[in-house]
Amino acid sequence: MCGIFGASILNLKKRNIKNVSQVLYSLSETRGKEASGIAVNKSSTIEVFKTDLPANQFLKRKEFAQLIQFDNQEKGSFIGHTRLVTDGDSNDNENNQPVINNNLVGIHNGIIVNFRELWKKHFPEKSYSNLDSAIFFELLQNNLGNSSLSTTLKSIYKEIYGMTTIACFLGDSNKLFLSTNNGSLYYYKDEKTFIFASEYGIIKDAIKKLKLATSSPIVHVEAENAVLINLDDHEISEWTLNEEPNLDLGISKPIEIQNIPFQEAKRKTLFNVSATTVSKELESHFIKSFER
Repeated sequence: MCGIFGASILNLKKRNIKNVSQVLYSLSETRGKEASGIAVNKSSTIEVFKTDLPANQFLKRKEFAQLIQFDNQEKGSFIGHTRLVTDGDSNDNENNQPVINNNLVGIHNGIIVNFRELWKKHFPEKSYSNLDSAIFFELLQNNLGNSSLSTTLKSIYKEIYGMTTIACFLGDSNKLFLSTNNGSLYYYKDEKTFIFASEYGIIKDAIKKLKLATSSPIVHVEAENAVLINLDDHEISEWTLNEEPNLDLGISKPIEIQNIPFQEAKRKTLFNVSATTVSKELESHFIKSFER
């Protein structure tokens, strides 16, 4: 499956966020080599760059080097994606991640088998993306105006069929949420650093490479759970997806989403499995093979 990961740093003078990102990309590349992308949150802007390149080539791009620079800023965060294609050809960069939907910027690991049915059910007048992940963020954006984050996530996870782990910037509230229905999600937090990834081993190796404090535990976000991180102070709220706690998203403020163009999406897709052709029986076997 894909690799999702990210970090938030409260003191950029003491912790080099570019180094953190390079380590997490390198460790996550084995989970997907057909596309790579990043969203960098600089408080007033979220800058997105995605390509059909594997992580080792993505990290050499000048756009990546420019995006991960935080000039005279104390805090910063990013989310990253290494893609194994399920639906949506990676040669079409619109199918790569992060996904932008108004003030939401998110990444998805997994497979949403019934995404076409959900598009037809909820948005029959809209032309829809071939990227299965896009339906999650469309439903999220459509419902957040009328419902709380916890109520919205509960509703979405009840409707989707397939493994779905999400990381998403809530742009106008400067918060990040993580959610999963299969438990492929781990995080680490010390006084000034928060990192997350799809595998325990990735976090463990990142702690060693980045020389982070080993006294802080690696936390497993278990199946059917979610986490909300305040990017201003790393305050964390956790809940199960069948609950509807009242979460404080704070005061909304305008944020600019910038999508940096990539004009070179010409590589051939190395591997493609259509989510819509996977039967429930086959997907059950597929899920078990990836459960940790």
